[in-house]
Amino acid sequence: RLTARKCILRLAEELSYRTNEVDAASDGNVYEAIGDANNLPSEAIIRRLRPGFEDRIFRNRSMSKDFRVAMSHLCEQEGTPRDHIFYGGQPIIDWLTGSNTRVTSVKPFSIYNSVNRTTAKYFLESALYWFHYVGFTGTLMMLDNSRVLVSKRPTDGSRYYTRPMALQSYQLLREFIDSADRMTATMMLTISTSEFLNIENDRRSRGIGAYQALQTRIMDDVKDRNLINPVASLVRLA
Repeated sequence: RLTARKCILRLAEELSYRTNEVDAASDGNVYEAIGDANNLPSEAIIRRLRPGFEDRIFRNRSMSKDFRVAMSHLCEQEGTPRDHIFYGGQPIIDWLTGSNTRVTSVKPFSIYNSVNRTTAKYFLESALYWFHYVGFTGTLMMLDNSRVLVSKRPTDGSRYYTRPMALQSYQLLREFIDSADRMTATMMLTISTSEFLNIENDRRSRGIGAYQALQTRIMDDVKDRNLINPVASLVRLA
């Protein structure tokens, strides 16, 4: 909801409304707050901003269609104060965050595709663009894949990754690297153990040697004793 409110304030500023006194993190009706700052009724603010939702969000092809539809509805729903009992956009938030994965809950908003292994990457890329668009400097994603490298099933009840699951995890990392140019203003930090850099391809190893497509993207093409590539999209910290 905070991102929707920040987007509303951005559009209002572009239309020359005064928004300096409006706090995006406040609990009140953001349209009423903008109206009070400009001596206008909230209905007039909504009518003036609605074409902006259409042009800047719904037709913005830097985001996937379902994500655009979702954000457009969230902006429309921000006329509801945060402390109000009923908030019409909650099914969209539950669907995006995985609290309710059933697509039937968001069909009333003209959203018909589920978030799954195939589509999640596009939603994530859209979200990263959206965060930057509404005014955040960027996004830091931190992934700890140390559990993926555990080859023996633990007895403490914690999550265990089979070898096929580990390879799926490596495929996901490879896809992130390949789509680096679509991850707007984002730094992704992957934390792992030294076993991850094992290039041996055998049944006992969980290192990158088990998935050559990822290995070729992580390996240095040119190794210099003193210099690193300052424009590389991927760096190694040790």
